[in-house]
Amino acid sequence: MNSDNNHTENNQAEKINQLESMVAHLQHDYDKLNSVIIDLHKELREMSSRIEHLDGRVTTLAEDPEFRNPEEEKPPHY
Repeated sequence: MNSDNNHTENNQAEKINQLESMVAHLQHDYDKLNSVIIDLHKELREMSSRIEHLDGRVTTLAEDPEFRNPEEEKPPHY
């Protein structure tokens, strides 16, 4: 009977070790994914800022078009 108890305890200890190992791997994966999400969020904010800036420039150019008379312009080779 004592042998069965030892076997059961060893089996439970082994299962606990496996579970702890799995949790450690999951925590590592979670940390990596979290880091990727943080980096992507920063990149998204930067791109949004650039788009807003470019949108402002396009709006400014559309509102204040520069009048050019092609007949008064010199060709590029002059």
